[in-house]
Amino acid sequence: MEKSFIDSTIKEYLTEQFFCSLSVLEEDNTTFIINSLSKSPYIKIMAFNKCVIINISESIHSKVKLVLSGKSRDEIFEFPFVYGQTIHYIPYWIDTYGNILDGSSPYNIFVKNLEL
Repeated sequence: MEKSFIDSTIKEYLTEQFFCSLSVLEEDNTTFIINSLSKSPYIKIMAFNKCVIINISESIHSKVKLVLSGKSRDEIFEFPFVYGQTIHYIPYWIDTYGNILDGSSPYNIFVKNLEL
């Protein structure tokens, strides 16, 4: 499994979950996106690389944007209404030659069980 495949699959999933474009995931700022499909009130925050995406229901959009605009990633996640943080990551190992290991050794068997 190649790193580019894993990377593109993760980005595709995140754009669907947060209703954003791929270009937003490459930005170095905070983006507020209204989720019109969610029930009010709704807020979901993600940090990915250098961007922070805040997905919120329309009813609380202006209040949340007012409070969180201009804040750093750490300041956003320290706010009192942000709790129960769950850190998700896709583990993989790269050998000294830059190859993604395929789970064939006991040291990286978890890669073999990874489903994307």
